[in-house]
Amino acid sequence: MGGGNPKNYQIWYHRRSLLVFECDGNDKSSDGLVKNELEYIQSVLEIDPKNYHAWSHRQWVVRSIDSSAMWEAEVSFTDALILTDVWNNSAWNHRWFAVHRGKCRGEDSTFTDSQSVEAEVQYVMDKIATDVYNDAAWRYLLGLVSEQMQHRSESDGGDFAHKLLEEVEKEVSKMSISLQEYGIESPDEKCVQLMAAHVDLLVWKGDVQVAAMLCHDLGALYDTTRCKYWALRARECEQSS
Repeated sequence: MGGGNPKNYQIWYHRRSLLVFECDGNDKSSDGLVKNELEYIQSVLEIDPKNYHAWSHRQWVVRSIDSSAMWEAEVSFTDALILTDVWNNSAWNHRWFAVHRGKCRGEDSTFTDSQSVEAEVQYVMDKIATDVYNDAAWRYLLGLVSEQMQHRSESDGGDFAHKLLEEVEKEVSKMSISLQEYGIESPDEKCVQLMAAHVDLLVWKGDVQVAAMLCHDLGALYDTTRCKYWALRARECEQSS
C-alpha cells in the first residue's frame, strides 16, 4: 500500500474508511476482513518495524474489535516481535497498549490483577536480563511499577504496590552486583540504563540519599553527556531528604 511510501498517513486513513464500509452490518465477513487486515499490517511491519502509521492502524483495528481473545493475541504478537528484537521499542509500546486493553494512562485501566502485574514484571525482568542496556525494556518496567504506585491506594492494594517496588528494587540491586562479578561492568564503565532505573526506584522507595549518590556518579563518571540533568536530580534528592 502506498507503493514506495507506506508511511503515507492519508492512504492509511483511506484504508480505514474502506474497512468501516466493508464491515458495516456484515458480521460474517468482518472476522475474515479483520484477520486479513492484521496479517497485512504484520507484513508491513516486517519490512519496517518502526512504521508509526502501521502501528496506529493496528491499534485502531484491535481497539475496534475490543475482545479478550483479540487483546491476548496482541500480547502474544508483541512477544514474538520482542523475541526477534528485544530492542524493538515499537513492540514494547504496543505491548503496553495490549496489556492495558487500549486504555490510556489515567483512564480506568483493566490491568490491576495482582497476578497479571507480577507476571508482566517478571516477563520484562527476564528480557532485561538478556540485555541490560535495553532502554525500552527499562522504561517499560518503570512504567509498570510507577503505575501501581500511583493508582493503588492503601485500601485497594497499596501494600501490593509497595511490596512490588521493594522486590523490583532488590532484583535490580542484585543485577548490578552480578554485572560486576561477571566482569560485564568495570569501575570505569557502568550500565547507565540500569543505574538510571535504579535512581527512580530508590526515589520511590524514599532512599533519596543513595539515589543522590548514584546521580552524582552518573553525572561525573558514567553519563557525562547528561551531567546537568543528573546534577538536577541529585539536588532534588538532597532537598527531599
